[in-house]
Parts: sequence; structure tokens; C-alpha cells
Amino acid sequence: MLDMLLERWRFLLVGGAAAESGRSPARGNDGDKQSQGVTRFVQSMTPGHGETLWSDLPKLINAADLHHNYSRLYEMTLALETAGSPLYQDSALEQSILQGLEWMYEHRYNEQVPTYGNWWYWEIGSPLLLVNILCLMKERLTPERMVQYLRPVHRFVPNPMIMRTADLPEPYLSTGANRVWKSRAFLFYSLLHEDAEGIAAARDALSPVFGTVSAGDGFYPDGSFIQHKKFPYTGGYGKSLLKELAELTFVLQGSQWTISKEQADEMAGWVQHSFAPFIFRGLMMEMVRGRELSRQTPGSHANVQAVAVASLQLAKAASPEPAAWLRSQAKQWLLALSEGWGDIGLGPAAASLAQEVLQDESIEPAEEKVFCKVFASMDRAVSRAPGHALGVSMFSERIGSYESINGENLKGWYTAHGMTYLYNSDLRVYADGFWPTVNPHRLPGTTVSTVPRQNGFGLNRPLLGQFAGGVQCGQDSGLVGMELVEPDEFRARKSWFLFGEVYVCLGTVLEGAAGATETIVDNRMLNQEGSNVLLIDGQEGVKESGDTLASSPAWMHLSGSVPGADVGYVFPDAGLLQVLREARSGSWRELDNKGSAELVTRHYLTAWFEHDAKAKDEGYAYMLLPGASPQETARYAAEPGIHILACTREVHAAAEPGQGRLAAFFWEDGVKSAGPITCDRRASVMVKESEERIEVCVADPTHAEEGTIELELAIPAGREVIACSEWIAVTQLQPTVKLTFQRKGAKGATQCVVFSKIEAS
Repeated sequence: MLDMLLERWRFLLVGGAAAESGRSPARGNDGDKQSQGVTRFVQSMTPGHGETLWSDLPKLINAADLHHNYSRLYEMTLALETAGSPLYQDSALEQSILQGLEWMYEHRYNEQVPTYGNWWYWEIGSPLLLVNILCLMKERLTPERMVQYLRPVHRFVPNPMIMRTADLPEPYLSTGANRVWKSRAFLFYSLLHEDAEGIAAARDALSPVFGTVSAGDGFYPDGSFIQHKKFPYTGGYGKSLLKELAELTFVLQGSQWTISKEQADEMAGWVQHSFAPFIFRGLMMEMVRGRELSRQTPGSHANVQAVAVASLQLAKAASPEPAAWLRSQAKQWLLALSEGWGDIGLGPAAASLAQEVLQDESIEPAEEKVFCKVFASMDRAVSRAPGHALGVSMFSERIGSYESINGENLKGWYTAHGMTYLYNSDLRVYADGFWPTVNPHRLPGTTVSTVPRQNGFGLNRPLLGQFAGGVQCGQDSGLVGMELVEPDEFRARKSWFLFGEVYVCLGTVLEGAAGATETIVDNRMLNQEGSNVLLIDGQEGVKESGDTLASSPAWMHLSGSVPGADVGYVFPDAGLLQVLREARSGSWRELDNKGSAELVTRHYLTAWFEHDAKAKDEGYAYMLLPGASPQETARYAAEPGIHILACTREVHAAAEPGQGRLAAFFWEDGVKSAGPITCDRRASVMVKESEERIEVCVADPTHAEEGTIELELAIPAGREVIACSEWIAVTQLQPTVKLTFQRKGAKGATQCVVFSKIEAS
């Protein structure tokens, strides 16, 4: 049984012994590139010098050198053990790996060496790489050497449930992705020791990862994923957690330590409700990648690749219905990855799983869904419509602004200040040098101070206020907003009406202070020449790089770099808009200390409103029309389908009569009205009317645990309540509808009541 588990793990790492040439259609020439890199590693090794194994990897104070050394040894081991590799079974390579393992044990990673720098490299990064190497090299090592090299793993991972065992006097429980990583290291340590009880302990240590949480790290009932206590990390740590668990599920399946079918089905639910909403045509949305967005490689499409492969592994263990969904969804992602990014470099085992589903004509790729979802537990929202998607990134006293540790994400200052991400057919906008070249002071959708910032400004801080979140109604509608407080600078209230085909963005700058404040309508990456046509009220303007314009247009249109990527902008209040076309250069090193210093240049079109330093209750309004032509944008500006009902410090409200939609943010306690809705507390409310029914949805973006929200709606409701959330009590149906919303336990989630529609007399 132990040999079977080890063989399965070897299969995931290097494929089967009969793999053809180490190259699948998805792998391309990666095998040749890998062997060239490995050859350079072998030639540059200096194990006899004592100080370093490679001269370009000196001993560093952050302990990253441990990871870099073992990473190179692991790459060398993959080349040695992958059938078809140019260096497969190469005896000289084998000797170099054995020399490297011995050098690392003697000089850097053993049971007595003093620790330094970041704990992660000692307890997670290095153990994971080392056990992988040892699993692959098992037949080439004497039993004595195997025991020797496993000793530091036991020192730093004596218990998968505990973190910081080597550097803190009082270690604490591991959570989320850290728990899964440590469990994997402990499992393969136990497997190599032929310790059945240790394998069981590693499997059992995974139990707390399953189920939902109400605070701290893990998956929440609404699909949110948090790591490091307060950061949205679905596309970072969440992706790693899923990948590791799916691999362990695959390896342990059918053994006495199997991960249950119920747990496999739960993981399938994560893929559906937590990951899929943030994946658009082979890209993981940047707003859930955390500090990983500042890393030059791998890109966000690599995150999607990992989720797709994990889905196929889980499909082997899940029940028939979720397994079928996983294969269909993974097929859509794999096709999108191939179309958008070409060779995505799948290893032999992953490529085998991918080809299995890609060549099965009975599996239909999943269709792109239309939906709107508010992730109240991590202050994120996504709206998907045919051909595009919009994401909104916020923060609050519950969710941190951004994470910047280990020299990463140094300019993430405003990535949660209401940044909006508009995805369409131009997939390169956020995936091709966006972060090192975009102006970090002017991220799309944000309201920010013009005061210059230093690296790390505002990192990890909570917002001085509770109000962030919103409401979703039906499958395709929503409303989100946040109260933004920059101490001693300004205070603003921002909202986004997510109506699918058109997005309405409203805001009120309550007060300004030293320095001006800006609201960034957009900061869109242009084509390689920067030649996208900009029309302002039908006239071409801001044509050359460096051109600026200040005007009060009714509408604006930016041509896309590829078909389907046009964007229309409508300005209902015709406020003074600033527009700039520019070429910007920057390097990944400016965002991440480990990034390349090579300059990258991209072209941008930026549009923004300026708010006076003494602004008080100064509003702004604009509408985004993804995919609209110039003619469609002009027509919509002349006859907008969405009407703005209020944009004050107390209420933001908009209605779309043609679709039966009405939404309102009530920013302050006290009885306030917007159209037919009256509310007595801070709340987000949406009403959607169809021919037969009326749906009323409410959420409390303050996440308050006491009191109620009283609503009165002058709507033509019938006498029948079709469905009603347990948090809502219907106290009156006619002549007006009255509702009482209990805030305790709602945690910002949307609660709905559905009425039959009154029959016309």
C-alpha cells in the first residue's frame, strides 16, 4: 500500500515511466528548456567551496536561499526522473543531486542549524521541496542517507497542526493553506519512514480545513476565502490550498487513509462557488490574488491552470454529479487557456488528465454564466454578463487594505479603494505588464488623495469604518459600496450599481482636506502603439501620447485593442473630466524586491474627476458600457435606461424601469427614502420586479450584531409571500409592505423576500 501511494505521487511529479518524450501537446518544448537550465545548474555547482552550493545564491538574512537551493535540486531531480527528458537517468546528473543533498544537509538544513529569516522557508518551503526530491530519489539513496535527510523535516514539521515550532517559544495552530502545506510535508515524511500512524495523523490534520468559518482563515458560507486573518486570497493561498488537497485526494484515494467522497464533493463546491466566479477566460481576477499580483511570474493564467488540474483530480474522487460539473468546467478553462495563452506548460501527469477531458467529445465545456455575486465576507463583488465581467475591490474594518510582506506588493496602496476591473476580450489589459506600468496613484474606480505615497503606505490597515459590502438580487443584479475614510485627508461614499449591461458608479466626497482628491473613471491599457481612438461627444481627442484635455462631456468612447473590447462612458451630470493619454514605464523590481529591474513600457488612457480640497458633499456619476459602439454610447447618453434617483451624502439610488430594477444605499441611520423605498438604518436595498413577482433584497454592510432594519415599500405587492429569509419578518402587506430585518448573525449577507404581484383590477 505504501509503495502504491509513493508511485502515485511520483506519477503526479514526473508522469509514468512510459511517458512519451516528456512532452504532451500542452507541454510544448518545456522539456528542452528545463534540461538547458538544469545543465547550467550542474555546471555552476560548487559543493566543494563550503560557503555556497551556487555562487549566485549566497546565504541571505530572509532564508530564501534555502528555498532557491532546494528548488534547483528539485528541477534537477525532475529532469533525472522524467521519462523522455534529455537528462533522463543521466549518471552525472544523479551524482550532482546526491552531492547537493549532502551539502545542504551539512551546511544549511539539518536538525541543529540555527534558524534565521522567514519561518516559512524552514517549515513549509524547504520541507515540501525536500520530501519531493527524496520521494523521487528513494531508490538512489541508502536507508541511512534517507533517515539523515529526513531529520530536519521532523525538526521543523514535528506536528502539522502547529506553526513556528523552531522560532517561537509559544507556537500556534496552523490554518488554511499553511495547515495543508504542513500536512503534506508530514504525510510524505511519514510515508518515507513507512509510518502508517503518521500518515493517518497528517490526513486527520486536514479536517479543520473543511467546513466553513465565521472568522479568521478559511472558506466562508458566501464563498469568500481569507488567509492571514483579513486578506482575500482565493487566487493565492486559496489556489494553493485547493491544489495541494486535490493532489492528496488523488494520491490517497482507495487507501486506508482516503479522503472521503463527502470531502471531495465539498472541494468541488469550493471550485464552483469560490473559484469559478473569479475566473474569466483563463484569467484569475487580480483582486483575489493578494500580494501575488506583484510577482512577475507566474501570471494569473497559471492560477487558473492549477485550479483546472485540481478540478480534474477531484473529479476522480467526487460523486457523479459534481464530478461531471468539474470536468465540464475544467474543459472550458483549459480551452480558454490554450486559446489565450498557447503553451501553458503542463507537466506529464497534468497533461494526461487534460488530454483525457479535452479528447472526450461527450464532455461539453461549460458555458460562460451571467451572474452577480457579492462576497460580503471579503469585501469583493463580481458581475458577469455576455462578453465581459466587472470586479469591485473594497476593504473595511474587517478586511485589510492590502498585504505587503517579504518585499512584495510595495505599491498596493489603493488596490482596495474601490478599484474596478473591467475584463473583456482584450485579455492582456491586466495580464501583460499592467502592474509595473499603471500609475499606482490612479487605479480605475478609486477615489484617492493626490498626496505622494511611499512604498508600503497604509499596508495591512483596516478602514476606519464598517460600511463595505452590498446586496445581490436575482441572478444578474447587485449593488455594492463602501465608505472610504483617509484620516486627515478626505471622506467619501462610493457605490456601484451592477446591472450587467451597464454599470453605474456614484460617489459623494463628504469632505476634503490638505491636497486635492481624485476619482478615477478609468485607467485603461491601450494597444502596443497607444493608438486606440478616443471619441469625446463624437469628436476625436487626446490623440498623441502626452496629450491632455479638460472638458464636461456627455459621453466618451474608447476603441478596443481587439474586437469586442470597446468601452463606452456616459456622464449624466457632465462634470469636469480630466483625460490623459500617456506612455508609462516601470519595472517589476519596483513592486517586488525579487522582480526584474528591466523597464517595461505600456500605453494608457486615464480619465478622472478632480475634487476640490475644500469639497463638501461633492458628487460624481458615470456609467460604464462594456462592448458598446460609439453610436450605442451616444444613444444611451441621450436616453439612458438607468435613472439616477439620488446621489447625496445620505442616499445613493438608481432605477432601471425597463428591467424592473431599483437599488438604493442608505448611508446614515434615520428614516430616509429613495423612490418607493423607505429605510430607517444604514443598509443596501434592491427591488426587482417581474410580471408575476416582486423580489426585495436587503443587506447590512456594517455587519452589525444588534438591532433591526425597518423597511417600508410602496410597491404593488399581492397577499402571498412566496419565499422569505429567516432574517426577515413581513409585518404588513398592504397598503404598503413593511419588513423587519434582524441584523444579528446576517454577517453582511443578502437576505430576500419574494411576493406575488397584485393583480390589476
